[in-house]
Amino acid sequence: MADGNDQTIIFVASVYYGKHQRLVRRFVTENRARLAQMRSAFISVSGAAGEIETRPQAAEYLKAFFRATGWTANETLLAGGAVKFSRYNFLLRFVMKRIAASKGKTLDPHRDYESTDWEDVMRFARAFLTSPAVKVA
Repeated sequence: MADGNDQTIIFVASVYYGKHQRLVRRFVTENRARLAQMRSAFISVSGAAGEIETRPQAAEYLKAFFRATGWTANETLLAGGAVKFSRYNFLLRFVMKRIAASKGKTLDPHRDYESTDWEDVMRFARAFLTSPAVKVA
């Protein structure tokens, strides 16, 4: 950056109904010029990222986010998410069970499911934060 103030930012955003959180989309869109001057990483969290066969779908969610916001992070990670039935209302529990059923899976609504590979997330964050800073435009 012109002022010599090197800045780094890491975003972590979940996908709901095929899109990243509205608040994150809005923030990135409104601040994309400043973000373009920073070294950046984006961790996209979704159920699709948690399974090999649906990772291409998770990658499409991330590409759509970058197209919609007009900004792209320097580094990205697709991370599996969680199904937290204990936090859902009746309607969301029903929807999540139907989504699982459409994929041939049965989920017990009395328990939570975690598909985040936390070791992978930690490796990504450490590598990003300890790698030499590359000057961005």
